[in-house]
Amino acid sequence: LDYVERLLVVDGTPVTVIYYSGEPVREKKMTAKYVKLADTIREQIKSGELRPGDKLPSISQLREEYGISYGSVRGAMLVLKAEGLIEGRQGEAVYVKDREAS
Repeated sequence: LDYVERLLVVDGTPVTVIYYSGEPVREKKMTAKYVKLADTIREQIKSGELRPGDKLPSISQLREEYGISYGSVRGAMLVLKAEGLIEGRQGEAVYVKDREAS
């Protein structure tokens, strides 16, 4: 078998391309787990499922629900915080930020 699997970056997205006898036969886009979680929470905020002032699940709850590591949850929180969508309150939790108040 002349089978090769290569990881490429296409337009900033990691893509696994599988080659058989030198010809690509399948592509599989790979998205980092923290990006998937951030996208999910962002969509929940956009749709109104999560509203300003709503408390997000704890890191432990998100880890269990999505089957991801602490680092992936933390990465998603950092992205959403940088986008101004959430805010952490010391000693409390993480909440959806009121966009008008920012």
